[in-house]
Amino acid sequence: MVEDAAAFSLIARLMGGSLCTHSLTVPLDRALTALLVALGFAVDANVEDAPARQTWEFHDRLFQRATRSYDDLIVRGGTYRFASKWPAPPAIRPAYAGTSISLSHQPAPSSPSSGHALHEVMESRRSLRAMSEQPVDLEVIGQLLHRVARIKAVLPETTKIAQETMLRPYPSAGAVHELEFYLAVRSCAGLTPGFYHYRGQQHALTQIAGAEAPAAAMLADCAKAWGQPDRPPRRQPGVKIKR
Repeated sequence: MVEDAAAFSLIARLMGGSLCTHSLTVPLDRALTALLVALGFAVDANVEDAPARQTWEFHDRLFQRATRSYDDLIVRGGTYRFASKWPAPPAIRPAYAGTSISLSHQPAPSSPSSGHALHEVMESRRSLRAMSEQPVDLEVIGQLLHRVARIKAVLPETTKIAQETMLRPYPSAGAVHELEFYLAVRSCAGLTPGFYHYRGQQHALTQIAGAEAPAAAMLADCAKAWGQPDRPPRRQPGVKIKR
């Protein structure tokens, strides 16, 4: 926030385009311009930016700079600076109102000898955009969510960690696990089209009421991202959806 009107006027002129420093006659303008140049907020308009600077959006570069470690003694990370002002949210998101669908399809634990080595999985993985004529079924959805997104445990608040945390199959900094998992469904044997929230502690889905249109819009965006906007996932003719 810039409270001084003269300083704001100078910054606005710099944002609007290049500015000849020889035209600056007010001492404040010259001093502020020198400060902005020294901090990297203003640069010589006649010097072409290096490719590394041209390819960064301003907000991306700001985030990258803010998350690096520097010898400035500024504490970064989990500082809990608002702990005395607001209570920490619960680890488990409150459930949506809507139809609950239990996912009883949990894969059986496999021994190391029955699975594939990590390097085999990485070498054989492929990105496939050709969709099958047969819709995926609820059992496969349940197995996938159980392996990658279920909540294994909720850990209580401690003297060092001022919030509830949780354990999931994948790692998360501080075990915060801020991600929530949703399904946008258009073609799944066992689910009607719509939006679903995954409740990892119960291994269940909640169908969010009135969300069919947003789910279809998200699937259309996915099809565009795949480079095939005319082929979004769709329910195949002759497939009966059971509840």
